[in-house]
Amino acid sequence: MIGTLTDVPSAWWYTLDGVVMNRLARCDGHVTSAKEARVEVEKGWARWCEAADLAPSHA
Repeated sequence: MIGTLTDVPSAWWYTLDGVVMNRLARCDGHVTSAKEARVEVEKGWARWCEAADLAPSHA
């Protein structure tokens, strides 16, 4: 999930929701653009897929 912060101009939040990341990697935070947010979520998804021995889908 990616969204804008309403109280901070030009700030975006991101989280990889619904996937238990616990000890694998943290995948949430704040960045300055939607593109950066997407990159962070994609990196987290790739780490999860690698740990689960699955190939990520790039739809």
